[in-house]
Amino acid sequence: QPWQHHKASAPSSAGAKTAPLSQQQQQVMDLRSQISTAAATDDLPSAAALYRDLLELDSGQVLSQQQQLDVANQLMAETRYDTAARAYELFLNTYKGYGQREQVELILGLIYARYLDRRQRARELLTNALGRLQNGTQKELARQTLTEIE
Repeated sequence: QPWQHHKASAPSSAGAKTAPLSQQQQQVMDLRSQISTAAATDDLPSAAALYRDLLELDSGQVLSQQQQLDVANQLMAETRYDTAARAYELFLNTYKGYGQREQVELILGLIYARYLDRRQRARELLTNALGRLQNGTQKELARQTLTEIE
């Protein structure tokens, strides 16, 4: 009978779900937990250093919205532009509805224009940001940077 065959195959598929975590998955979980602890105690330098380790293990790892932003800002403050840019890109890709998206686009555009020489992406980001920035100083900064890279 068909149902008997189905029952017989069930344990193997159930077993697959409870397979032990790979070493990498375990490391990812441990690092994420350590990052959360560091962020919760406002130890952003540690959180940023741990996040760099996390990206080396898995380049697509994204934290919660606030942690991702805090860590990206910390990396920027430490002039680790390469990793900061990755963190901001992951933020923009993951949190598309973020209310102050243009602020992140402005920062990322500046990193690309001034430190990483990715003009095309900088132009894209700064042009997007310019359409939505309210602050006069920030608008001017975006315009000025666009002029620099033309």
